Amino acid sequence: MYLSEILQIFSFILIFHILYAFFLYPLLIKILASVIHNPVQRDTEYKPEITILMAAYNEEELIEDAIKSVYSNSYPSDKIHLLIGSDGSSDRTNDILAKFKLDNPNIDYFIYNRIGKNAVINELIKKVKTDLVFFLDADLRIPRDTLTKLVGLFADETVGTVISKLNIVSEHDTDNIGRKGETLYQRYETSMRINESRIRSTINSLGTLYGIRTKFFDQLPNDLVCDDLHIILQSAYFNKRIIFDNDSETIEVRKKSLSNELQRRVRTTAGGFSTVIANKRLFSPKYGWVSFFLWSHKVLRWFTPIFLFLLMLITIPLAQQSSTFSALLYIQVAFYFLACLGWLAEKVNIKFLPLRMCLYFVSINYGFVLGMIRFLKGQQNAIWDKITDK
Repeated sequence: MYLSEILQIFSFILIFHILYAFFLYPLLIKILASVIHNPVQRDTEYKPEITILMAAYNEEELIEDAIKSVYSNSYPSDKIHLLIGSDGSSDRTNDILAKFKLDNPNIDYFIYNRIGKNAVINELIKKVKTDLVFFLDADLRIPRDTLTKLVGLFADETVGTVISKLNIVSEHDTDNIGRKGETLYQRYETSMRINESRIRSTINSLGTLYGIRTKFFDQLPNDLVCDDLHIILQSAYFNKRIIFDNDSETIEVRKKSLSNELQRRVRTTAGGFSTVIANKRLFSPKYGWVSFFLWSHKVLRWFTPIFLFLLMLITIPLAQQSSTFSALLYIQVAFYFLACLGWLAEKVNIKFLPLRMCLYFVSINYGFVLGMIRFLKGQQNAIWDKITDK
């Protein structure tokens, strides 16, 4: 009986952590943001010279439109310096860069011998001469007013990092679970980033356009960390805010599928663990909200699949002793069964949203598990390969 009581208590702890990571924490910060609101002063007339860094590998299909989007918006073109590092590209990427260099003296490109994205960024940052630096990937497009809005936030001296909203758009995508699930997940994440920013600082990067004050940049320590997450966290050390700007937007055009989203989740989870360890000082209570957000929004989320697995193991013996735990077991089995049905439905092109969301939830947690394994193996994270649509 004593063991049964311990298992019951432990199961309730697991349930709380699962619910907290995905439901209670978003609700909590929404309530807190309605009470603790620290607005940022934006000045769209503030237009200093800026630098945009781009690391690219075999992006012949995407990089041309990315560069055009940089120089086709409302921010003064003569104040934008674009530095591009081609990391051992073997397609037409380098030829495309050479063509743009001839037409625009503010564009410089450098060819590296497959050193990895993090090393490319570390090399490019040495060439930056402006006070503000932005980071852009080849699969992103900058709408007309986005740079003006983002730079305007730096007029507020309390701000150290700005991050734009991500909008996933591609005319070539079919309506697959990878795209649908990621789009809905980003909407869910957006509300949390907004509320964290209102309170103090978001700690969540999302593969979009972001900028920092150059003086806060700290060299990426290795090729294991996530470049964007590590870079945005540096502002916290200087007591500066990390602001998610829901009023600006960056468009992502790369194709989505369940397969490539799983690969991305594995990569970002492994890199995320490496990044928080490299920045473990931020877990100190002296960093206040940043520490709290890191625990709640990152670490607990990554450990959710372990909590789910342990809950299933504990519920099985308890179900024989209690109708409550018997019901809990049936709920878990039914959920995973629906996820399997969702997988089969995708195979035969049946699109039923509840099944798709069950499948996506299971797939991202599976990605967390594989990411943990990759992290524990110490596998390299910054030598990236093309993720194909499967």
